[in-house]
Order: sequence, then C-alpha cells, then structure tokens
Amino acid sequence: MTCSHRPALLLGLFFTLLAAPKASGQPADDVHAEATVVDTAPEEVPPEASEYQQGLEATWAGDYEKARGHFEAHLARTPGDGPAILALARVEFWTNRYPESIALYDQYLARHPHDIDARVELAHSLFWAGDLARTEATAREAVAVEPENIKANLVLAAALQNTGRKEEADAVYDWILEFDPDNQNAKNRQALARPAPEGGDAFVLASRNLLNGDNFGFLGFKSI
Repeated sequence: MTCSHRPALLLGLFFTLLAAPKASGQPADDVHAEATVVDTAPEEVPPEASEYQQGLEATWAGDYEKARGHFEAHLARTPGDGPAILALARVEFWTNRYPESIALYDQYLARHPHDIDARVELAHSLFWAGDLARTEATAREAVAVEPENIKANLVLAAALQNTGRKEEADAVYDWILEFDPDNQNAKNRQALARPAPEGGDAFVLASRNLLNGDNFGFLGFKSI
C-alpha cells in the first residue's frame, strides 16, 4: 500500500468507528425506542389495625365487651403498655367491674404516678366500689398536686358527704362554686349536703336543680 492511500484509509476508519454502536450496551444515537416497563407488583394491602386500635374503636362504638377482648389480647403480647392498661381500666369501670378497674388503675399509676387525671379516675372507681376511705385519700392526693382540679374536688366532697362530714363537704362545694359558679354538679350535691331550708325539702330542691341543669355524674360520678 502506498503512502498516498493511508490518509484516505484512516479517514474511512474514523467514520466507521463514529457510526458504530456505543459501548456499555447503550443503543446507538439513532436508536430511540425504549422498552415499556410494566409494573407487576401486587397491590399493597393496608395492614390490619392493631388490637389496641381495634379496642379503641370498639370503645368509641360502645361495644365494651369487644373492646375488653382487644385490649386483653394486646396486653397479652405487650404487658405493661400504659395506654392499653388505662383504656382497659376505663372499660372495666364503665361495665361496673370496679375491682378489676381499680386493679388496673393501681397497675398504671405504679408506673405513671404523676398522671393526675388517672388518679381522679381511680378515685371515681373507688367511690363506686364503696371504698370511701380510699376514695378520700386518693382524691386528696390529686388535689394536693392540682388544687383547682374540679373533678378531684367533686369526688373528695362526695366522699366527705357520704361519710357524714357534710360541713366539710359543704366547704369544698363552696370552693368549687367560687371557682366555677355555673358548676351544676356542685350545686346539686351541695343542696343534699345542706340542711333543708325552713319550709322546704333538701332532696326535692336538689332534684329541681337537677332537672334544670346538667346531671353529668350527679348520682355517683359515673362518667369519667
């Protein structure tokens, strides 16, 4: 091959390489078609609600037996779960299972001693169980931490009233009404704690107040 043919040969080799497909498996510049990606992944199924969540939903629906079952199943797997213990304690209270409710509140408060709302709920459960001495003690524990806690003061006054200390109960009701003048619960209960006014009957007067106001928890703090 003469030297005169070398430039032409090299130039031809250059254009041949330029037109060749690119390396690394990529298509040449003149190839634009791309494979269509088909998503064949199965449709995601939402996970089933936890036993605890199902217990809450059953509670909100008023199905306390079902709620109890869910909470107990949850606690069997995760014993010591505070929110579940507290939720089950409330279910037991609302279904008149006071000893079970009290035991659960005690278990919860052993680990969460600063939860004043739970302590007041325990006092309510104790009141309904007829343990007035411990009702008073528990309510006083709550009032010592939160002196302006209305529910704690109401259950304290009820314990005093039901152990014959009507003057002490009356003083607590006075304080509640000074702090919350429209509290119908305190008005109704105080009417029973005080002697009947001349020419009147205390229970009848209290009943009239009850009919004219809110009877939330009037006969024993049933609602928490």
